[in-house]
Amino acid sequence: MKIIDCEKADVESVGTLILISITIIGIGLITLVGVPSIFKMQEMANVRNAEQAFTVLDSHTSRVSLGESQVQKTDINLGGGTLSVVPNSSEKSYVLIELKNGTSTVYPPIVLDMGKIVYRLGDRELGYEGGGVWSKYISGSIMISPPEVHYNGMTLTLPVVNISGKSAYGGNGKASMSVARNGDIKIIYPTRDLTNPISENVSQVAITIYSSYYDAWADFFTGITFARVERHALEKKVTINLETPPLFTNFSYGALASDQIILSNNANIESYNSSEGGLVSSSGNGSIRANNLVRFTNAATGLKVNGSVISGVTIDGASGCTTNKCKILKDAYARSYTGTVNVVGTKNTVTNDLTVTVMDATTKVLDKINSIKSNNNNTAPPCISGNVIDFSSVDTCTISNGNYYLTGFTLSTNNKNLVFDTTSDDINIAVDMPAGDITWRKANISVTGPHNVKIWLNGGIDAGSGGSNAQINLDGNPNYTSSRFQVVSSSYRDIKFQQGGTQFIGFVYAPGAKIYVEQGAEIYGALVGKQFSVTNSQKIYFDEALQNLPMDFGKGVTIMYLHITQNDIGVSIN
Repeated sequence: MKIIDCEKADVESVGTLILISITIIGIGLITLVGVPSIFKMQEMANVRNAEQAFTVLDSHTSRVSLGESQVQKTDINLGGGTLSVVPNSSEKSYVLIELKNGTSTVYPPIVLDMGKIVYRLGDRELGYEGGGVWSKYISGSIMISPPEVHYNGMTLTLPVVNISGKSAYGGNGKASMSVARNGDIKIIYPTRDLTNPISENVSQVAITIYSSYYDAWADFFTGITFARVERHALEKKVTINLETPPLFTNFSYGALASDQIILSNNANIESYNSSEGGLVSSSGNGSIRANNLVRFTNAATGLKVNGSVISGVTIDGASGCTTNKCKILKDAYARSYTGTVNVVGTKNTVTNDLTVTVMDATTKVLDKINSIKSNNNNTAPPCISGNVIDFSSVDTCTISNGNYYLTGFTLSTNNKNLVFDTTSDDINIAVDMPAGDITWRKANISVTGPHNVKIWLNGGIDAGSGGSNAQINLDGNPNYTSSRFQVVSSSYRDIKFQQGGTQFIGFVYAPGAKIYVEQGAEIYGALVGKQFSVTNSQKIYFDEALQNLPMDFGKGVTIMYLHITQNDIGVSIN
């Protein structure tokens, strides 16, 4: 018998089995991997659609809150998710506002409900809360649309939206959210009892937000300048302490004016660094800045700024200015230029706001004067009599570290020397003469020791007028260290440095005053005022070392104005 042997039949069978196996494996992989991915992508698409719907809801709710519309409706495709109104009574969602002085609360805390509208799908959550739209993941929350909260370091605008209602809806269809205002906008601050500007007794404004999106709220406030943010994960809250910029941080300009600077008749602005050898260290940083106008005029023999010039409005080359006589040796920045000024560096025409805030020093000076008036060392020096400097019985008077209260500060006789000895500590002098001036004529004032002399003044200064001269902080100061002599004035009275022999080494911060530097007087340090008249062969040398000297004149009110409202919004879902 013959046996037939055929290998082809086995090969075909094995091939068919392999193809079937591959097909089954492929279908299994698609089922195990592909289908969940498809569902996940669909879920993500549904969440994105919901995000867009919530952004529209945000706009619609704003219109209702502002009274532009009585009712607004927003449709949303649920896509298998749920939509619900969650008032503060169901889940913590509110704002706590506290006005404090240190650790004590000055006024009763203000509590404002927020509530929220929530969409949930899988492990994702969207919420409209407090006028913003938030998205929550397992790992944390992010902001989709910001709330209408604004803060510029002085004024807080906080409109709180309070959501109320008990609606809930779920499924794969569409839902319609209707928002309507429940009554008029409530003005929470200011009121008859809570006024603007806020009381000087308030040193801190703290806002605490209780929310399941607390981390996203924290990120939002972190992006706002002058807001110090503290997160509390366990309590699901964020605390925001509002701050203002210090009234002064450091000196960056030889002359800084909140209004205008006028340079005329051979005026020159230079620079040096007292920490690097004094006047030999000039680096061309004698810059000046004014919020409104910088004008070069009456340039008979030339005007020069060995640095940059910044004006919030105009740089003007007026009478007598030519390219050889009116020079800015570095860059210039202004909205417009008129007349002739030779800018050696880059001449920049800008459209953005170049103004700076020159803060008032009234609170700081008043606090210092009152404090020193009640507790001082006036009995120690032989040249203080009846709160007045008196050289009738001495030629040289030494005042050592301590606090001194004066109602008169006049030096007008030759061969009289006033020495401030700061060997042990600073010297603080409160000069309380709101209707008068410090008068330094034929004055020789020197500083010895490593610490500083600080004069707190509510009047003006007349240094070197009447054909006399004054030398302030010159003797024993080879590097022209300007930080050793500091003047802070809260007054609108003039600050005058005049005559060719007058030399002042120090800084003056007098944001309300007009400052005159005239007739050959020389300033080494920096000046801050409202207006400047710099004329008749005078010089201002900016001490760059002052840039490293932190200043803080801003004690007292931390924030000036609060505008807080609450808008009650009723929500229904159909």
